[in-house]
Amino acid sequence: MKIALYVRVSTDEQAREGFSISEQQTRLQAYCIAQGWDHYELFIDDGYSAKDIDRPKLNEIIDMVKQKQISKVMVTKLDRMSRRLLDLLNLIDFFQDHSVSFVSVSEAFDTNTPAGRLTLQVLGAVAEFERERIAERVRDNMYHIAKEGKPVNKPCYGFDLVDIETGKIASKKDGIGGNCEIRINEQEAIWAIKGAEMIISDQGPWIVAKMFNESGILTKRGNMWTAKAVRIYYENNEMLRGNSWWNRTYKKGKKTIERPQDEWLLVENTHEGILDNETYEKLQDKLLKTKGVPVQTQKSIYLLSGIVYCGHCGEKMYGMSAKPRIIANKQYTIIPKYHCSGYVKKGQCFSHFIHVEKLEAAVINELLNLDKTDFVGDLKVELSNRQQIESELKHVEKNLSLIDERFQKQFRAYELGIVSIDLLKQAKDRLNKEQKELEQRRSQLIETLANNLSPEEIKKRIQDKVTYYSSTLCSDSLEAKQSAIRDMVQSVTIYEGQKIDITPPY
Repeated sequence: MKIALYVRVSTDEQAREGFSISEQQTRLQAYCIAQGWDHYELFIDDGYSAKDIDRPKLNEIIDMVKQKQISKVMVTKLDRMSRRLLDLLNLIDFFQDHSVSFVSVSEAFDTNTPAGRLTLQVLGAVAEFERERIAERVRDNMYHIAKEGKPVNKPCYGFDLVDIETGKIASKKDGIGGNCEIRINEQEAIWAIKGAEMIISDQGPWIVAKMFNESGILTKRGNMWTAKAVRIYYENNEMLRGNSWWNRTYKKGKKTIERPQDEWLLVENTHEGILDNETYEKLQDKLLKTKGVPVQTQKSIYLLSGIVYCGHCGEKMYGMSAKPRIIANKQYTIIPKYHCSGYVKKGQCFSHFIHVEKLEAAVINELLNLDKTDFVGDLKVELSNRQQIESELKHVEKNLSLIDERFQKQFRAYELGIVSIDLLKQAKDRLNKEQKELEQRRSQLIETLANNLSPEEIKKRIQDKVTYYSSTLCSDSLEAKQSAIRDMVQSVTIYEGQKIDITPPY
């Protein structure tokens, strides 16, 4: 890999401060010669200011870093990279995430040295303070915008953010505090009203989701509807009746977390609503009354959780149980079943299931008797298939490519004092073990594809594992049996609640 020597100068800087392309180039090349580095390349952005990082040659460096073609980035001074501290820190973070060191010749700043890392931590503390100050100013500004009734949130299904002058749909970025307003999307509003009327007339969210999906109606994000999505959309959604919430939720990583109610800001009559107040209150009342305890899915208690699939729609089948029911003073126990999530959650596919006890017993029995029978009761078990082997191989190779990146993040945490050397060693040992296992698995998959193993050969390999795991499969330990089955079986596919298709890891 090469060293990137980055040179930048704007016209104003050259005239005012005497910076020049040739001067920076000479100093960087001299530094490389002094260090004994001869594999380097110049990247020159002539006439570009440091107000942002959108520069041709800097973008080229970033692309090469992503492709692992660069090991080190060098500048004569930190401000050659950026004059904005946040941009500079973000770039350095990006370089470190890709195991690329950053060196500033004049300031003797090198992220590979203890002094450089100390400087980086100081800069990071200052940057964090600046981030918090910016966030505080943004919150204050957004609060005043919201109180004025201007759009501060992306509209939900049934509405669009529209530029007042052009009448065109605007992006959220353009609409916040700008010359935009929330308007009804007439086509979406028709379906939103229909769904609300169905719920009010005692048809639950699941039926509404099924109706939407069967009619080809997608969410605002282009996804299929689920019963949960329908409930979230209609429940306490003030936008439906012309009001707007602000500061109700915030993002933490990928999760959306709801703030305490006393921090919410409700602004009334910010736009024309889809539902009138009377309809809206009826809808909320109906949702509140039908909000019971959902059927619970307890992944930990089901032997085949996560590896059972519907053969008709490809969705996972989840083990589900419910509390005993009392009918006519008699208590009835609900038998746990694996249900198609495509039907349960989205109203797609069709209603079908298989009893948990029946399926789990059949899979274990089949694994223990592969050389004796292809049938277990009325469930036909078949072994498949090359396509899934290729899919798993891609997954294994992807995980292998991430091993080094994961270690670099651990090492960075150690450099910053977040983790101890003992924890770093443990992480390294764990990743080495995982890498070895993945490499072994990849070799197995490649060999399988190359040899085009017959079903008999596949059965023989699985039977070797069955011999090893036979006592475990007959034990009372759920966790041990789960681990053993996942080592022998990649997936179990169910057709019409009768036929099951076992895909081995070969």
